Parts: sequence; C-alpha cells; structure tokens
Amino acid sequence: MDILVKRTGESTLYDVDCTLELGASETISSVTSVANDPISGVTDLTITGKTVNTSTVDYDWGTAAIGKVIQFRVAGGVAGYVYTIRIVYVTNESNIKEAVVRLNVTDE
Repeated sequence: MDILVKRTGESTLYDVDCTLELGASETISSVTSVANDPISGVTDLTITGKTVNTSTVDYDWGTAAIGKVIQFRVAGGVAGYVYTIRIVYVTNESNIKEAVVRLNVTDE
C-alpha cells in the first residue's frame, strides 16, 4: 500500500499507478469515487479532479501506459493524522476494483 505525504496548506496532485492490479490489456475506463475513510472528530480531506491518465506517465521505475493511472488532487487535512483514501474504478473489462492508499498529513 502506498503512503503519500502532504502538508496541511498544500493542494497536491497525486498519481495512483494501478498497472500491477490490471491485466495486460485491461485499462481504467472510469473512476467512480475517491474518498477518505472518516476519522472521528477530524475534518475530511477535500478531494477533486479525479481522472484517468490520457498520456503515459514517467516514474523512476519506468513508464505507466495510458489508462493505468488514476490522478486526483487533495487539499486540507489535519496534521498528525494518516488518512485512508479509497479509489473505486471500473475497467474496460467491466471489472469494478478498489485501490487504497494512505495519506500522512504533516506540518513538518
């Protein structure tokens, strides 16, 4: 599971590479939802701009193909908390899948 990091005042675009979760010819058709699990008494994240990559994405390890990466923007959050973000998406093979990442919010 990926652990992302952001500062409270930032609004940051994140990529979640789903290449290893998808079959060789399987791609992401749409993103149904991107939301954090609620933390009692703590403000939710503001998550916007959920989309699927329409061009290749380069990483240190190599390149992710078109339709294999989910991108979204996150703002807000409370320092000292680790949020669980669940991403539900549909593939070109009509599979409904979920990716889960953690986001550590810090002021350091």
